Amino acid sequence: KMVLYNNNNKSYNIDMGIPNFNSKDLMPSKKYFIYKGKKYLYKSISLGNPHAVFICKGIKKINLKNFSDQFNKKNYFKNGVNISLVENLKNNNWLARIYERGSGETKSCGSAACAISVCTKFLNSSSINYVHMDGGKAKVKWSGKELDPIYLIGSSEYVFQGIFTI
Repeated sequence: KMVLYNNNNKSYNIDMGIPNFNSKDLMPSKKYFIYKGKKYLYKSISLGNPHAVFICKGIKKINLKNFSDQFNKKNYFKNGVNISLVENLKNNNWLARIYERGSGETKSCGSAACAISVCTKFLNSSSINYVHMDGGKAKVKWSGKELDPIYLIGSSEYVFQGIFTI
């Protein structure tokens, strides 16, 4: 369920639904992953699609494709998972790189920005987070209460048109 609210044609609040911590797709046997001899802890959450969020340092130095391929080979998630590498910039600002299952590394992802905000909530008390991705900055609002919806807030711009022939 996504509900779009327009604020004077400048910004949109998108109700991304209620974060799901107990989806049957989110029952990995481990909460960490060993990559190149280093242990990476992660949190998992579903926003209609499963996410594994790794909070670490030096995310620009990590080969995200290789990291994601190695993680998904472990089959912690039966149908694969979207992977976010996240680094704290300051306060409620997070630098992120996202690898979407079936798509590869993406410049930005709304559900990943929301997953990151939920998974980093324990590190800051703000109800608003800013997730900085290659494609831009996403603003996310969530109260921190398990049954409250999460909102993706921002502007929109036209970037692509295509035709698909069946």
